[in-house]
Amino acid sequence: MDKTLGKCLHIAGELLRQRKFDDALKILVTVSVGLLSPAQKALYSLLLADARLNKGYTDVDKSLELALAYYSAGADNLKYALAMYLHGWHLQSLGNLPAAKEALMGAYLNFKRCNDSTGQALALCRLSSVQVHVGDFQGAITHLKRCCEVYQSIGEEKAAIAMSSNAATIYVSVGNIREAISQYESLAPAICKVGSKDIAIYFTVSAIPHALLGDTRKAEDIISKALPYLDTLPRDRAIYYEYLGTIHLLEEDYAAAEKALLQGLGISLDIAPESALVSQIKRRLGDACLGLGRLDSAKRYTEEGLAVAEKLNERAEIAACWRILAQLEHHYGHVEKARDWFDRAIDLFNRIGSMYELAATRYMAATSGLFGEGGRQALLYLAREYFEKEAVRPYLEKIDREMKTVAEPEIPRPKTDGSEPPLVITVNPAMAKNLETARNIASSDMAILLTGPSGVGKDLLAKY
Repeated sequence: MDKTLGKCLHIAGELLRQRKFDDALKILVTVSVGLLSPAQKALYSLLLADARLNKGYTDVDKSLELALAYYSAGADNLKYALAMYLHGWHLQSLGNLPAAKEALMGAYLNFKRCNDSTGQALALCRLSSVQVHVGDFQGAITHLKRCCEVYQSIGEEKAAIAMSSNAATIYVSVGNIREAISQYESLAPAICKVGSKDIAIYFTVSAIPHALLGDTRKAEDIISKALPYLDTLPRDRAIYYEYLGTIHLLEEDYAAAEKALLQGLGISLDIAPESALVSQIKRRLGDACLGLGRLDSAKRYTEEGLAVAEKLNERAEIAACWRILAQLEHHYGHVEKARDWFDRAIDLFNRIGSMYELAATRYMAATSGLFGEGGRQALLYLAREYFEKEAVRPYLEKIDREMKTVAEPEIPRPKTDGSEPPLVITVNPAMAKNLETARNIASSDMAILLTGPSGVGKDLLAKY
């Protein structure tokens, strides 16, 4: 009997390695758990958790607890590494991201001790996903690059391409739009080598940086190439509609955005009602309804999206929801609440390094009428600094129109002795840029942090 059960577990394990999760589950549900030896029961629990997590289920607590308890005793280091990886994945799905990060790092180190390159790559990829959710974009890129190197070292070219595509997507999140486009374009010759799922995702996500730069026609052309691959990929189809809706939002075609986003929401609610995908789509529906003037719907979608984002600790989405709430409170005439939501959104985007969203939020705050002239000038200038660097044409045009109405800021005089500001002489372009920034934000009441080693002139610049 033990041999028969052992054979079933072996077959289920092979099916999992072939990513045939439904077939593996069909075998596992036929196993008489009460007849298993302790070692077989641990393996059964591990395989069951693996299969169910890959199918999107989260009810794997008991299975993982049993597997971790057994393999942590040193019975099988490789299976313990896999149990740690699945445990980290499960914690991520529950929104416990700090614990997920710790478990996944442990899994990576154990896979490394066992010289299991595939396991290392899996752990690094999942770890990068956790870091994206908490807004640690640079950490995520670092781990994805390492993951790509591991896949290349074992000849897994398709997986390496997919990781490079993921890294490009994170460049978009950081706001390095030109770098993202360059990365996507470098992958284009090889994209035909990957499977339908990765091709669909590639055309979906690679459209967005073009839309952010204002070329929405090109973005729509690129994203349309994903459609032929989406028939059997419901989650990726939902992502397609989310990104198509995003393109329409950037076009300010709010009716088309709402239509696309509702299609994506319907699919994603069937798959996972409390997923990051649902949070992102509902937040974008909040933006679309705000643009359409349907404030109650905008508030409902935004608050629902925010609740999921907070549960998952998706900080970029949380900040984006706060930005919508700022605009809603402004419409309702609640000036202090609106200003507070804008301040909170700007602070969070700044802390996580989401530079495009930070600049966009600064522009929205500057043009809201909620801030004094000094604050408005500073917000516009700081937003323009980023948009100029990335050559984001739509926002540059908007900001330049706004800045024509802004008077040249006066450099405030020191309040103590009435002396003139210190004279600063430089031919260094970087320093000249710093002085220009100082002039443009000096008249605002924003808190400014000057950093650098001793002797570089922080006190001098502060007085200036």
